[in-house]
Amino acid sequence: MSDPDILNVWHEQRLVGQLWRNMNGAIERIDYHLAFDVGGERNPGVITSAHWEALARACDVRPQFLGNLVRQTATELRESVGQVREDFEVRYDVYPALQRIVKVVTTQCRRICKE
Repeated sequence: MSDPDILNVWHEQRLVGQLWRNMNGAIERIDYHLAFDVGGERNPGVITSAHWEALARACDVRPQFLGNLVRQTATELRESVGQVREDFEVRYDVYPALQRIVKVVTTQCRRICKE
């Protein structure tokens, strides 16, 4: 069963994330902090590879494995974010705030891939 307020984000037949529609059609306040920390940091704009390495160690995962997974996910997200925005707007109408979200996501994914 599909939730009409969730848009699945697919890349090469693999689910890479979900976008949720705001029920009242407007975002009154957005908390830019992540729901959980990455290596002690919740601000996605300042997370570095050192934070991902700390998270990997805390989860008893090899840092190289997690780093590769993060870079792969960022690459796939950056490649699909434009199409996801278009799909969202077809389904729910044009939403100007998505332009800013796409820009932030693209910038952060590009930064992750350069590290």
